[in-house]
Amino acid sequence: MRQKNVSFECMRIIAFLMVVFNHVFHYLFYGLDLSYEWNVTAVLMVIVKPVVPLFMMMSGALLLRREYSSKELRNKIISVVVTLLLFSLVYFYFDPELKGTDQTFILLFLNGRVSNALWYMYVYLGFLLFLPFIKKWWIPLMKKIIEAFF
Repeated sequence: MRQKNVSFECMRIIAFLMVVFNHVFHYLFYGLDLSYEWNVTAVLMVIVKPVVPLFMMMSGALLLRREYSSKELRNKIISVVVTLLLFSLVYFYFDPELKGTDQTFILLFLNGRVSNALWYMYVYLGFLLFLPFIKKWWIPLMKKIIEAFF
């Protein structure tokens, strides 16, 4: 059994709280008139905005530090695509603004426009698809560039 990295677990907890606060502050920010509360909310929104890059960096770091067999990586990609497809279908068929044909769904799904709420799944899928390239060519190239620089 792999041991958990406490630093990453703490960052995940902080990032999770920041996402919750970001969504709450977002609704407060647009629901308030210019006032003391609005100013406090604006400051808090700025403080929690780094959560998206934080999640991206954590995802990249966690993906890069482990070796995946091609079968594991393929299964991971399939599970992300299936999850993305299922949740996209739910959004498509239950959102009255997205009524259309199955052909419309396919176009929206491929363009990532079924729901803005699923944008991070497309980013994660991109990470997974480029992982072999990054591990095989990009990391050694960056090491050579850093060595040449210093």
